[in-house]
Amino acid sequence: MSIIFVALLVLSMCTGPQGKNRGQKRSAATVASPGKNLSEPVRHAPGKVITVRPSHQDPVVPIGLRCIKRAYPQVRSIDAHGLTLISGERFIWDRGRDHMSLKRRLEDPDLKTMMSQCYSPGRHGTPPLVNHDPGRARVESFFRAIYGKRSSSVIKHLKSVTPPVGKAGIRVRVSSINAIDERLARIFGGLTAPKMKFRALFTGSAGYHWRTVAGTARLSAHSFGIAIDINPKYGDYWRWDRGADVYKNRVPVEIVTAFEGEGFIWGGKWYHYDTMHFEYRPELLDPECICPVVPDNPAL
Repeated sequence: MSIIFVALLVLSMCTGPQGKNRGQKRSAATVASPGKNLSEPVRHAPGKVITVRPSHQDPVVPIGLRCIKRAYPQVRSIDAHGLTLISGERFIWDRGRDHMSLKRRLEDPDLKTMMSQCYSPGRHGTPPLVNHDPGRARVESFFRAIYGKRSSSVIKHLKSVTPPVGKAGIRVRVSSINAIDERLARIFGGLTAPKMKFRALFTGSAGYHWRTVAGTARLSAHSFGIAIDINPKYGDYWRWDRGADVYKNRVPVEIVTAFEGEGFIWGGKWYHYDTMHFEYRPELLDPECICPVVPDNPAL
């Protein structure tokens, strides 16, 4: 019996600590495994933090990209990093524009910048916040890819639409891509009843015009046939009122809601206001991308 007891004692001294160490190694390997889906840092020792990256087979796609894909049938696919058009052209979501000045962000935005400010459809409750200009930043190469890289390409797709009132023979030319001409025709058709009320607003309406934005080298949305200006005599524009620093608007809410119902945003909801300007930007009117509802203010 004494011989057996001694043998067991020797055996436990050889194997016990080693077995314990192996158990500790397995625990450490489990905690530090990059395959673990952990959201919090793992603290191994005082003062030392090791962050374990989550492992995702399907990274989260930005909401803005989802809105763009639903708005434009030309988008073939989206992922966490950008979108790809049917043509094969690739556009990156985030190119590090977050910390640029407003001027630089307008001159060279990425898709994230373009979608960074939400739009509020309907009657808006307060004047726009400082520098809140949803839709004013455009990735020009994206719109060139959709509507035409040069004026000759855009012109091939233009259609003429007759305003609800105005001089005989007046036509507004817009792109037929994404059925913009049909959308504008429906808007005009719905505004024919109160002719006297809107007659002056639509006299002198303008659509396609290949040009740059005033005071910049950026192409205007009019260059792609996706924008329309109503009569400038009844429009207000921030550059004209420079120094006044007061929001102005004379466009009836009925006009605004009619355009928004067909996917057009209104420049009257920009801090740098352009109340005569309407622009087809359905991605900003997607329910997932619009601003929260604000209280009505009949004065606006």
